[in-house]
Amino acid sequence: MTSNLRIRIALAVSLAALVAASVAATPPDPSERAVECFLEGAWLGTTPDGMTYAASYAPSRGAEGTSLLEWLVTDPTWGGAFPAAVAVSDGHGVWQRCGAARYLYTMVGYAFDSGGDVVYIVKQNGSKELYDRCRVMHVSCTVSLYAAWQDPQGEEPPVYGTYVFDDAATAVRLSVEAP
Repeated sequence: MTSNLRIRIALAVSLAALVAASVAATPPDPSERAVECFLEGAWLGTTPDGMTYAASYAPSRGAEGTSLLEWLVTDPTWGGAFPAAVAVSDGHGVWQRCGAARYLYTMVGYAFDSGGDVVYIVKQNGSKELYDRCRVMHVSCTVSLYAAWQDPQGEEPPVYGTYVFDDAATAVRLSVEAP
């Protein structure tokens, strides 16, 4: 096992524990949802099935911005549905504020085979809601899987289907800690 892989595994396990502890320790308070929260910053997240990611959000103008998501631990095969897929790209996207602590987003990424050819294209459309003093994010989304030759922004429906995830992920805001 390479040292890079060991580091990623250790990071993923630590991240999963951090998110689980944070969410378990501070359940969402519905009255807090009216608090104004800003999405900008760095976040560490996990999905219910154990995938982990790091994401960053930057403003571009007003209540809109761009996002970058790196999967730290994921299954590019989608449980074996795409056995040729061995890697996924970072997800690139845009977001828009639609409430005091709620954001809509769209993100696109690619899965590759061992030769570097695209196996499928993944597009996520969803919402992110911040709570617990703006430190925790709940993500819900629709995932559409397109064939390599399709345009994920086009009119044609995704060849490989669309899937809804009401509890897609939970993330915690990365904060500065004194040395």
